[in-house]
Amino acid sequence: MRKILAALVLISAVLISSCAGKAPEPEETSPPPSPAATQTPGEAPGETASPSPEESPGGTPDAEDEGALGAVYTETITIEGMPETVSYALVEGSFGYTMPIDVDRFEFIAADGKDYYICALNEHVWMSVEHEETATVEEMREKLPEWPEGAVVSENDVTITENKYPARHVHVLYGTSYDSTVLDYYIVGDGAGGCFVITHCYFLEGAEGWGARLYYMTQDFAIEKA
Repeated sequence: MRKILAALVLISAVLISSCAGKAPEPEETSPPPSPAATQTPGEAPGETASPSPEESPGGTPDAEDEGALGAVYTETITIEGMPETVSYALVEGSFGYTMPIDVDRFEFIAADGKDYYICALNEHVWMSVEHEETATVEEMREKLPEWPEGAVVSENDVTITENKYPARHVHVLYGTSYDSTVLDYYIVGDGAGGCFVITHCYFLEGAEGWGARLYYMTQDFAIEKA
């Protein structure tokens, strides 16, 4: 009996000794997560439209009144040496005058104290009519705007509307290139102490075309209140 007890004690001691010497197994830990890749956004910058330049022929302002036109009629004129039939309508101007307008190529507006005949096909071509109630032809000539240095200016006395109205004609040429600005001023006494100023604006290459069209319109200018 004693031998059996001694054997049991010996076995227990061996087991305890073996458990005490065994190192604890480390806890399994998950590896730290890899940092997520930072992606550069692939968004393109928003499109920004460039502002459109403002189209206003000769600095012509917005219309205050488009005016009433008379019945359309036709006349044959000469453009660049060739006969051409043109459709016109009579404009009753803002200052007691009438003048035909080429209805296929021009539009009429009244703005800022002037009447404008604006070419719908070329922004560099237009005509204006203004009126000063108390001014002589010489005084209105002195009030014309200054021109660029180097512009060639010539003037002479003419008549318009089949020699009906004497006028001072001032011709201004800005340069000699094809697109150089050309201005023609016709200063006409109104017979009542005032003056009309009719201004043509076009470009050098268009003198025999657009310049002629403006001239033919002016040749039927008529003062109603004189």
